[in-house]
Amino acid sequence: MNGMMLFCGWYMYEAVIAGLMAASAGGRTWLGRIGIGAAVLAVYLLFAQLNLVGTRPAWFIGANVAVLAAGLAGLVLSRRSDTRQIALLLAASAAVPVALAFRSVP
Repeated sequence: MNGMMLFCGWYMYEAVIAGLMAASAGGRTWLGRIGIGAAVLAVYLLFAQLNLVGTRPAWFIGANVAVLAAGLAGLVLSRRSDTRQIALLLAASAAVPVALAFRSVP
């Protein structure tokens, strides 16, 4: 399997999970807005992986870290257990590209 296609699916999964976290927390809450922002960043990462938008390596890694931070914020600060479980999925899925990005930096 092509590595680029694997990460395209990965970022699509992150966008869906971040959207689910936003819907679970409620769109008008601060955690819902963080989830919406994470979903937008995940779509940006998807477009950057497909070379549809221009990006720099620092922006790419920063967006990955921001999605991870959104998942951790939802995990720590959410009051509802279903939102915490969705945030756990988001944080776990965002940790993989962050770890791989820092591993491949020379």
